[in-house]
Amino acid sequence: MHAVGRASDKEPVFVNIAYRGNPDSQDWTAYVGKGVCFDTGGLNIKP
Repeated sequence: MHAVGRASDKEPVFVNIAYRGNPDSQDWTAYVGKGVCFDTGGLNIKP
């Protein structure tokens, strides 16, 4: 995380999500997200 975050002008952030719901419930809870987002700022670096 430190190595990837060094390339940005913003500080990297680590998010920890914990949910303790009703253990008797049959309902499901899902968290969906993307871990790393890389933006070249419009610069095309692919050959």
